Amino acid sequence: MSIERALYRVSRDKPTRPARVAEIDFLRGFAVFLMVLDHLCYDLSLWDSVLVGVGGENLYDVLNAIRPFVQLGQYIESATWRLVLHCIFVGIFFLLSGISTTFSRNHLKRALEITVLGFGLTAVLTAFSTYFQDVTLNIFMGLLNTMTLAHLIYSLKSAITKDRWTDLYLFFVFLVLTIALTSPEPPYPGKTITEWFANYGALFIGQMAGGMDYIRPLPCIAILFLGAFIGKTFYKTRKSYLPFLEKAEPFVFFGRHCLWVYVLHQVLLVFILAVVTLALGFIPNL
Repeated sequence: MSIERALYRVSRDKPTRPARVAEIDFLRGFAVFLMVLDHLCYDLSLWDSVLVGVGGENLYDVLNAIRPFVQLGQYIESATWRLVLHCIFVGIFFLLSGISTTFSRNHLKRALEITVLGFGLTAVLTAFSTYFQDVTLNIFMGLLNTMTLAHLIYSLKSAITKDRWTDLYLFFVFLVLTIALTSPEPPYPGKTITEWFANYGALFIGQMAGGMDYIRPLPCIAILFLGAFIGKTFYKTRKSYLPFLEKAEPFVFFGRHCLWVYVLHQVLLVFILAVVTLALGFIPNL
């Protein structure tokens, strides 16, 4: 056999990576990018309190220098339009996640990966909250935790049937449950970790909120099932309808690595804010 023919045979038999759908990566990356900006504003809104708590030399000069940015962060975090956009883009994120289930060869494996990341992040923040004695630092039903529940429920459904109409039916089921059970403004009591775990059912149905970044599970699960139906209806062949978006960086990059961006972005943001603060002359008490 000639070398050329051998190389051709290897290249022919080698499994090719499935083509990505440009608009899914772009929209998911754009939603993640806005999430990073939102969390930056949240960090800025609290950064003066953090510095006061740490204490150090040149504290008041630094506080004066960063005050406009702190006020900007506080304004954005308290704005009604920010809450509306947050709900819209969380919904888009779950819709796209549902569409992406169409592309997964082993969805249960993907769901377990999200589970590990989500509850790993919860464990780390629980350790921080215990150390700093601030229970509000916990995340019990954040985006990754809610995503975990949604994907595990979808995996269970997929083990029974892969019918797309069942996805649409379950979308309506969870939508009705959302309307019937989820409170528009669930109470946000300052409970202990033990009490939050004891009331996990209330967190699940949206009758109580707890921890940072609380995401109501029922509507998100409904949206994920709707996305699964859309994916099986319009993306059976994994064809991109807007292929030119493949070059729309950095959003495409964020979309392809959204889980790692979500897990690591807060560490990077705090690091950047700390470096800037030190550059302004702040010397913390160690």
